[in-house]
Amino acid sequence: MLEDWLKFIALFVPVIGIVPLLRQIQDYSFTKNKEYYQIYEKVRALVQDSLTDNYAELLVLMNCITSRELSPKEVEWFVEYPGAFRYLKDFGISGARYLEADLSNNTFSLTPRVNTLRKRVFERLKFVGFVSFFLLVMIIPLAYLLSVSSHAAIDFFVYIVMFGCLCLVFTALIVMFGALDKAVELDRVHVGKYS
Repeated sequence: MLEDWLKFIALFVPVIGIVPLLRQIQDYSFTKNKEYYQIYEKVRALVQDSLTDNYAELLVLMNCITSRELSPKEVEWFVEYPGAFRYLKDFGISGARYLEADLSNNTFSLTPRVNTLRKRVFERLKFVGFVSFFLLVMIIPLAYLLSVSSHAAIDFFVYIVMFGCLCLVFTALIVMFGALDKAVELDRVHVGKYS
């Protein structure tokens, strides 16, 4: 009987431990949204005051959300069109290489580099090829060092470096594929009154 209660408590404690974690995630999300809104208010006030005079300050404020440098027309577009500002962070993630803002149609559009499925597949194959080449260039000398080494410390060091290379390669693939995926996702977005 006591064992059953202990099992119940052992299963119940982690469930209760998840509640504060979920609350912290919710608070973080609320705080982030509040910060974005405060930045939006400042940017909107500066744009209404004078876009050309305040352009440098606007870029600094926008840099809090996106690393992409925006033209004055893009800054005005993200502020003036309803719903556009919420895509600013994703617009920066996708990169100028894959996505551009079509200001005349109030949409995002893929660049000619990746505007068809065939081009996107080719771009992904280029990623994989580049990363595979990098991995090969790093692994071959390390494997040679491993084969000629008779010292355990050198072997251990080589294994650590190989693991680091693999982690770097997978991280690069995730980031590169993520940018392209985000661009394709935003390509389907139409910004306007009812976005």
